[in-house]
Amino acid sequence: MKSVAVMTPDDLATAGRALYGDRWQTSLARDLHVSDRTMRRWLAGEFAIPAAVAAELRAVLIGRSNAIGSIVRYTVNPRDQVNAPLHGFLRGSVVIPPDFDLTAPVADEVFASEEGELHK
Repeated sequence: MKSVAVMTPDDLATAGRALYGDRWQTSLARDLHVSDRTMRRWLAGEFAIPAAVAAELRAVLIGRSNAIGSIVRYTVNPRDQVNAPLHGFLRGSVVIPPDFDLTAPVADEVFASEEGELHK
């Protein structure tokens, strides 16, 4: 049975460009502790991108986000987990993940309409 890729070459390239701009491959390879050649093989689809790389890339993205956050005020969802997508915003903008349903209820509890309280 063929394994499903955790990260596609397009995902890797998108993250690389977001982190380093158009000339991103060498910088990202350095931060992920792999050779430039390995990076090119992943991008060409010659080798699957290991699941551990997705986790390490996420850590690099969060680190960069925190560095930017020290310059520009922003917040990150405090419930952010290692395997969860990064949710955050800069002042005046909101990032909504593509799979987030804006029509779904936010609270699991039932509201008491007269009192405005949550019932447990």
